[in-house]
Amino acid sequence: METKISSNALTERFINEAEALRDAALEGNPLLNELRTKALESFRKQGVPGKKAEEYRYIDFSRYLHDDVRIEASKPELCPSIETHPFIDASAPLLVMVNGYFEPSLSRNCEGITALSLADAIAQHSADVFSHLGLAAELGQDPFVDLNTSCFRDGLFLKLSKGLKAERPIQIVQLSAALSPLLIQPRILILAEQGCDADVVYLTTAGLNSELTFSNILIEAHLEAQAQLRLSSIQQDAGMSSVCNTVAHVAKGANLQHVNVSLEGKLIRNNLQTVLTESGSEANLYGYYHPTEKSLFDNHTLVDHRQPHCQSNELYKGVVDGKATAVFKGKIYVRKNAQKTNAFQSNKNILLSAEATVNTKPQLEIYADDVKCSHGSSTGLLDSDQLFYLRARGISLPKAKALLLHAYAGEILSHVRSDFHREALQAYLAQRFES
Repeated sequence: METKISSNALTERFINEAEALRDAALEGNPLLNELRTKALESFRKQGVPGKKAEEYRYIDFSRYLHDDVRIEASKPELCPSIETHPFIDASAPLLVMVNGYFEPSLSRNCEGITALSLADAIAQHSADVFSHLGLAAELGQDPFVDLNTSCFRDGLFLKLSKGLKAERPIQIVQLSAALSPLLIQPRILILAEQGCDADVVYLTTAGLNSELTFSNILIEAHLEAQAQLRLSSIQQDAGMSSVCNTVAHVAKGANLQHVNVSLEGKLIRNNLQTVLTESGSEANLYGYYHPTEKSLFDNHTLVDHRQPHCQSNELYKGVVDGKATAVFKGKIYVRKNAQKTNAFQSNKNILLSAEATVNTKPQLEIYADDVKCSHGSSTGLLDSDQLFYLRARGISLPKAKALLLHAYAGEILSHVRSDFHREALQAYLAQRFES
């Protein structure tokens, strides 16, 4: 029987462990130690969200963080095999992390890409790291950002060089490996230099004993002027619980496309914050989530329009089955200075079970007066007229449902530019729809 622990008790334990770990990793670096100290103090003020925390109102962390969980304090000795994973392209660059530690021996790189552990990056590219680390992921905004910053032990630094035109997608794989309950802190810092054009596919997947792991992921992405970055996130974390904060700063003329596909997990909480920092920047955000059984998939997005002449487009779609729960909360924030903004947001959901639950809250917060903004949401069942049309032509009910769901998800998957990963996702979902 699992023993639950209160959010206050978890907070105290994590603070004590973080204090012990704070100076153990990369000790002697004053900039890092100063950042850790500030992050820990910020986490101390917020703590693990309890039932009264509005931003986490649907999550009872006592169900996912139990009394014997410990912060990962050393590099894992276990390295799960990923050679035959269906979502990994053997011909493309591969960067592997295990419990948040970069594993060069399992990775393969390519020209124009700098990929290092954060420890090595701080030693070799200190100016790049400390001019960006923690800049997008501001302290005090989210307790899990603060916790990650206070005690991450390693991570990945990915630099896409100026003018790079990457021919193959760059794959980042985060694996879990545990012998006892662990809270791991994967940290990724992406710097897309001026004029680069690249696809990055980030895959989180269950490794060894994934049910023992809670993953607190933090991804920072900085797009310089005219950079084009397409970031596709695939979450296949069977039995695992995770919180993933992704924060992106998009500069003048740069374009961020983010596609998030949540397939498996006990708990998946995604916080996606996109900041359009200069005129002419653009963000296109797409999401597909498919919780089953008793899973909880919770997506929170924020698009922050800070300057004029920027645009964003957001479409999130969900299919909810069994006794699962899906949450979508999206906000478009248009500041007073951000005139000539174009911003659109839509959330759509299909319920496959009478016991499935969806909570959706699209939002607009606008302080400029010369803008074009819209938002909307819909939740319902599969269209009965469409099902009748297909069945009238001799297609069985299960097959008809599968065809409609495949087309429904395809609107999101079409934005995954990598042919290999798009086709792998389509094959995975086709098998799920038909089962």
